[in-house]
Amino acid sequence: MNQEQENKSRMWDGLEDYLTKKNSVWAGNVGFSKHVAKFRGFKTLFDTTAQKQTKPTTGITKDKNTAKAEAITAATLMTGNVRAYASEKGNATLADKMNYSANKLKRMGEPILKEVLVNIHTDAAAITDGADYNINTNTCKDLKTKVDNFIAFLPKPKTAKGERKTATNDLDTIVVGGDAELTLMDGMIGNFLLVDAEFVATYKNLRNIDNYGGGKKPKPEEPK
Repeated sequence: MNQEQENKSRMWDGLEDYLTKKNSVWAGNVGFSKHVAKFRGFKTLFDTTAQKQTKPTTGITKDKNTAKAEAITAATLMTGNVRAYASEKGNATLADKMNYSANKLKRMGEPILKEVLVNIHTDAAAITDGADYNINTNTCKDLKTKVDNFIAFLPKPKTAKGERKTATNDLDTIVVGGDAELTLMDGMIGNFLLVDAEFVATYKNLRNIDNYGGGKKPKPEEPK
């Protein structure tokens, strides 16, 4: 949520709270009540969207890095076992395919690392007589589980950031809708002047937006 949206949210919160407290003053006016209900709908949507927008992404990145480390550790162990197996079998081609140290894997870009890890598992799983080198169904399954877990995490940080950006854009659209309802309410607020002049004055004051942060100060939205 940017500063302008935060300032707008505070104004909406204060106004909605006051409307609730003064419900008896305006509830009998059917037209005004309809627009209050619509404004509240936009406010609820704003609050829900804001929660998505402020959802942290650092935990997702941390989980992805943990999955990556676990996959690299398992792959490094497997490449060592397969290289030894390949040496025993005189299979230089297979040994060359397993020429990956942990540091080499860590330095790879994640899209390339993904392909390398999948290939390591594929080549290891194709070995049917590697029990003496701890190349078996269980160790290959463990490697595949960790590689698959890492692959599943790959898009999550970017997805989360994309969702936050989308939510920020959505907030702007929601604000436009909510403000449209408030503008209509502004035009009707004078109907309550003889009923409760203090209510009208306070409503108008609450419609001003206070600037609580840096940047350009928002223009006050004071109804005429």
